[in-house]
Amino acid sequence: MLLLLGQKACALKFLKVAFLIMLMISSLKPLKRMINICPAGVYLTLGWAMVYSFMNLLNLGEGAVNLARRLADRDGFSNINLLVDDVLETKLNRQFQLVMDKGTLDAIGLHPDGAIKRTMYWESVSKLVASGGILVITSCNNTKDELVQEVENLKQRRIDVSLVESESMKGHEASRDPPFRYLNHVRTYPTFMFGGSVGSRVATVAFLRN
Repeated sequence: MLLLLGQKACALKFLKVAFLIMLMISSLKPLKRMINICPAGVYLTLGWAMVYSFMNLLNLGEGAVNLARRLADRDGFSNINLLVDDVLETKLNRQFQLVMDKGTLDAIGLHPDGAIKRTMYWESVSKLVASGGILVITSCNNTKDELVQEVENLKQRRIDVSLVESESMKGHEASRDPPFRYLNHVRTYPTFMFGGSVGSRVATVAFLRN
């Protein structure tokens, strides 16, 4: 119980910071649809506070979804649609203007086939985020620079695939654009120094869908 309370306190602190970045990037385009991909469901409160007209909470754990559903019903938030789904093999056939993910890449990093799963992850979220939409990733195991580099690596992989699958220069050029580009990141997390480098325990990075 104490561990859960400690996690909740950290989550609430994070939500306050995340809310500020959401206010900043939301000015780019009116947001009518959003989806949260979160193993722990901590984004739920943030979604309620922002009062979106259409919101989904996507979670792999049915127990977590059931708990969140009871809380939503208790507090009268009928505009939240809670789903059990695997983002790597998502059954959703719609796109969203805002996708917020916490912890999925961290969990994938522990999988024996992590490299393959990461490729599946990026292919999946690329389909979930609408053109001009925003993907916000929060990770405890990846730095901001590592997440940005991973998006850049997507560009190179698409170029390599294009060279194999197409001999058309036009097709090759079209694939040069990565699905996402860096937009912004949270700069207010507590930092620490180790080995002469400064970093934080959490990274939250926003990417714009091309």
